Amino acid sequence: MPDIAASADHLFDLQPTHNPNRYFLPVEDKLSVGPPGNLFLFGGVGLASSIRAIEETTGRPTVWAAAQYLS
Repeated sequence: MPDIAASADHLFDLQPTHNPNRYFLPVEDKLSVGPPGNLFLFGGVGLASSIRAIEETTGRPTVWAAAQYLS
């Protein structure tokens, strides 16, 4: 089975902070969509980074996650 966490490391740079329950995600152009000066984070990146933070904090794998995106 592939290491999904290692795959995510190549997509975004989720960084731990001084607080063990808080993480920082630098939003880069490669993670965004939209015209220059009006970029938006891809919704899937927000969900994936949130799941990764939850897993790192709890030490447990995520069983299920869902999101609804409004336009």
